[in-house]
Amino acid sequence: MPRRPSIVLFLAASAFVAGCGTPDSPPAAASNAQPPVAAAGPASEGPQGWAGTAPSADPPLEPKPPATVKEGDTWIPDLPSMETVAPPAGWVTSGPDVPPMPLTLLRLPRTYIVRAKFPAIDFHVHGRELTTPEAYASFVKLLDEIGMGAIVNLNGGTGEALDQSLEAGEAYRDRVVNFITFSAEGINEPGWSEKFAAEMERAFKAGAQGMKVSKQLGQGAKNPDGTFIQADDPRLDPVWAMAARYDKPVMIHISDSIGRFYPPGPKNERYEAGLWRQPGELAGNLNDGGPS
Repeated sequence: MPRRPSIVLFLAASAFVAGCGTPDSPPAAASNAQPPVAAAGPASEGPQGWAGTAPSADPPLEPKPPATVKEGDTWIPDLPSMETVAPPAGWVTSGPDVPPMPLTLLRLPRTYIVRAKFPAIDFHVHGRELTTPEAYASFVKLLDEIGMGAIVNLNGGTGEALDQSLEAGEAYRDRVVNFITFSAEGINEPGWSEKFAAEMERAFKAGAQGMKVSKQLGQGAKNPDGTFIQADDPRLDPVWAMAARYDKPVMIHISDSIGRFYPPGPKNERYEAGLWRQPGELAGNLNDGGPS
């Protein structure tokens, strides 16, 4: 039986092939040339250990490790100063500035659902418009259409505004639960703690089922020296005690992304959220209708 011819497979290394020319040309000469690099702007040593290029140069500022940090070590860079993040002189924005966001090209399978299979409960609704019986009737009709069993309105209000919301929604108390809205108005005045705690007690007895504390606490209300009032301020102790006394939940924001506390502008990492008011206002996400 004749032998079958052997099949020999030659694997040419890409490096070898790349180093050779055509059969009629000599091999290409090796080269150590590097691609041209765009010249960077003058380096600048920023505050708090930040180093990089001038504000208009590319790439942007990058944190520089201290001399004691060796290769492979882990370190936490210092935050940039307010001046580093501040926009250039003359930069202005007209009201809430919402930069255009790019369209996503990612396409994934979706399930089309317009009605809940079981009566759902939404615990975070801002129903500022729920102030009349007509508004409640229209809103509850929408809840029925989407299969929503009940919701919690975090914008019940305070004082007369809360009384109006509770009275207008009396017929729908099993569908819409109202919270009293925390107010820091007058917090730097003597007796504020007892006064607002008493308002909470009145609200709970009138039908409010909890309290909502918006970003007014932490990003809006300030001490006389200009610092922000924190959630552990002693003046708030009677407030928390009153909620505990009536066993009522408190919905509260106690933190936010640090970019919210820096000047708004193109260098701020939160600028693309478009939740700014005017330059110089740090609490940019407190604009009317903003998230809370």
